[in-house]
Amino acid sequence: RRVHGERVRALSSGADHVAALSVEDRLYTWGCGSAGRLGHGDESNKRVPQLVEGLADKKVRTVVCGGAHTAATVVHGWVDDDEMDKCMACKASFTFVRRRHHCRRCGGLFCGSCSSKKFPLISLGFSEAVRVCDKCHSIVSAE
Repeated sequence: RRVHGERVRALSSGADHVAALSVEDRLYTWGCGSAGRLGHGDESNKRVPQLVEGLADKKVRTVVCGGAHTAATVVHGWVDDDEMDKCMACKASFTFVRRRHHCRRCGGLFCGSCSSKKFPLISLGFSEAVRVCDKCHSIVSAE
């Protein structure tokens, strides 16, 4: 089976929704979107498989659907410089001027515009404020 041209390596279904995991580690969901179970940031129903954009920059390893929820596991780790030629947030290409920076929380590679904030990450051993991407900054600021 294929979803958006990608071979599917795992499928899971809930009461009214389905999740497909591609061999390229991308997650697609469709069906009833109530309670945000599809992961698209809204509650709208999807008739065809849609890429879960919130996980597009992650390697999704597993997915399981329940009655009204979906759970996925992702690889959390340092992204090597040679693995990415674009910012993982804005997708702008890295150049001599637009340098790559690692987020010290998620390990992703980002341009300066998408990783300009700093935050102390005590649980990771950083008592001084270190560079984090905008997404991680939002998460740690809310904790």
